[in-house]
Amino acid sequence: MHVCGAVLAGGGSVRMGRPKHALVLGDGRTMLEHVVDALREMCGDVVALGRVDAAGGLRCLEDHRPGAGPLAGIESLLEAASESSKERVKHQQFIICPCDVPLVTGALLSQLLVEMDSLATVFRVDGRKRFESLPMRVSADALDILRHYLDAGKRSVQGLVKAVGYAEIVIDENTAQQLQNINTPEEFASLRLGDAFNSDV
Repeated sequence: MHVCGAVLAGGGSVRMGRPKHALVLGDGRTMLEHVVDALREMCGDVVALGRVDAAGGLRCLEDHRPGAGPLAGIESLLEAASESSKERVKHQQFIICPCDVPLVTGALLSQLLVEMDSLATVFRVDGRKRFESLPMRVSADALDILRHYLDAGKRSVQGLVKAVGYAEIVIDENTAQQLQNINTPEEFASLRLGDAFNSDV
């Protein structure tokens, strides 16, 4: 199965005060590069969603609906899977991951490919009722639903997942730490990713 990985990197990073995707981790990689490397463990192609200065020649897809949040990036991605797209992405399944989860691993992300019967797959932490909206696996067949959802003025990723229908992968609390978001300078300063990552960044 050919799967495309996509990193959501087009946010304003208002709380951080500077682009989160470009923050350098203790091993010398940026947060964007860390997530890209994790996705490449199971994805033959990886793109960035949003206007970013991507390292290593990473392909970027810009939002077709600026200001519509992460769903705009996902819409542009799924549109690129259509035969008529000038930005052609030759895949029908996508793993979408935010750029600000520097603890995430390819092993965890690959679990999203276990359940493929629904249009989307998400994680839910054992003992919690609410699932995690991102990262997620989504099919290109969800495009029409996504378009109608955005046309209605809706912007919630959680709501979109419910609208398309989804499967859950249940993970424990310890594994869920890999999904920790880094949103503020204080959170980034306290970040520790093991001996290879420890630094005074």
